[in-house]
Amino acid sequence: MIRIVVLLTLVAILASSCKSTKETKTDKTVAVALDNNVTPDDIVFTLKKGACFGSCPEYTLRIYNNLYTEFIGKNNTNKIGTYAKMIGQSEYDDLVKKFEKADFFSFDETYESNISDLPSSTISYKKEELKKSVTGKMERPEAVHKLQFALESIAESANGWQQLRNSITEDPEDPKFDRARIVVEIAKANELARWFTKMRKEYGVQILKSLSGNNDTWLISYDTKEYTPERIMQILESDPVVKSAKFEQIN
Repeated sequence: MIRIVVLLTLVAILASSCKSTKETKTDKTVAVALDNNVTPDDIVFTLKKGACFGSCPEYTLRIYNNLYTEFIGKNNTNKIGTYAKMIGQSEYDDLVKKFEKADFFSFDETYESNISDLPSSTISYKKEELKKSVTGKMERPEAVHKLQFALESIAESANGWQQLRNSITEDPEDPKFDRARIVVEIAKANELARWFTKMRKEYGVQILKSLSGNNDTWLISYDTKEYTPERIMQILESDPVVKSAKFEQIN
């Protein structure tokens, strides 16, 4: 009986030691990647999933050329904060093959959508000095959806992630937007005057300036006390007079 107890104790200690060694190795591997001073120039793959009006996961995935992989969870994901892990070389090479086979650089940069309540996703790929980003919702080529799924399978996996911090790392490459000012492109020019009158009365829309010579693109503001940025954007994207709407980018 004593021998059995001793044997079980040794097994438990050995298992704990193996687990500790494995975790330490993982921690050191991630630490080494960080010590290599990875920069935005080293990012090869990026997936950014935006917010929606429901419970869509909102996060950013970045995969660097040294296999270091970073996940920044913002909302509706079980990984909130900044996480990291090292992916395998074969997994990285498989992604490269998929992006090359899909001829990623041939896709449009933006695919417009009239579905306001779906999240927008952006996929980026860098090859040597070339970099391409593709943004859209549902109305994208099937090949783009497959590439997104390949990146999602890494981002949303539960294995291997090490939490670096609870806070969310800001991406210096991310553009900044003024959510009180919106660039709208009008699809039906003959309804322009009537549309502006209606929008001023109902939503406090004010014309700030024209952005095109043919007066089809305008910078507007709206009543921010009565309407949230998400709500006013939903209204604009569902309006048949509006071809496109986006918040003004801050340089």
